[in-house]
Amino acid sequence: MKEGKALASILTVSHVTHRFGRTPLLQDVSLTVTAGEAAVLTGANGAGKSTLVRIIAGLLRPQRGEVTFAPRLVWQWCPDSLPLEAVSTRTFLTECGMISTLPAQVLRQQIRTLADTFQLTPYLETPLRHLSKGNRQKAALIQALLGQPQLLLLDEPLSGIDKDARPRIIQYLQNYRAAGGALVVIAQEPAVIQQLGTTVYRLHDGVLSKQAAAAPRYRIRFAPTAAAQPLPHGWSVPVINVPAADHDHALAALLARGYTITEVRREN
Repeated sequence: MKEGKALASILTVSHVTHRFGRTPLLQDVSLTVTAGEAAVLTGANGAGKSTLVRIIAGLLRPQRGEVTFAPRLVWQWCPDSLPLEAVSTRTFLTECGMISTLPAQVLRQQIRTLADTFQLTPYLETPLRHLSKGNRQKAALIQALLGQPQLLLLDEPLSGIDKDARPRIIQYLQNYRAAGGALVVIAQEPAVIQQLGTTVYRLHDGVLSKQAAAAPRYRIRFAPTAAAQPLPHGWSVPVINVPAADHDHALAALLARGYTITEVRREN
């Protein structure tokens, strides 16, 4: 990989071709990603999505083509699994943060904050190899977020994540993108694609094609009043993200349950 000249995009994939043996996996694949964009890669199993992300991350060298990052761009990769290490989750995350040369105090605070946000705090002293699949995936996400990267490469980031933590993680990634961070995400679930993607691509027979734009969504920020009642299942204070078709219903439901609307913003 090489660092290119100043570009409007922060990531450019140019005419990448890759094959395994005689089987072409990626054929003349190109895409660009800009700040605040979430490029979602979809396609059947074995279509080459993980191969493309590994090429972007520098873990594989393509037969042809190149990947260029904006100068001084800080980016991180979140794999779809972590090694079953014997060290504690906290130690693993600390060592990852030390590679990023974060000051010790800043690193400790980031680990505490992210572990609390992703509901991993009770497992920080658990050896990584004893974590569930979902909690290992949370640890993978946290290590990728340490140091506040400007670009995240995510391979099935919600794989195995429990239903209570999923909305928190999706909301965190939405906020990350809204603040100018960029995402390249491998995803298969329609709900994840819709909630995270601003640009959706499909890999089929080695060819990458842009799909129709995702339906618009709205972020609704709200706060409870003294008369607040329980929220519908899956909703949590202070923010929900809903399709445009559910926008009016969500506002009416929040007001009827005693909540004050503080912000309504279209996401895409």
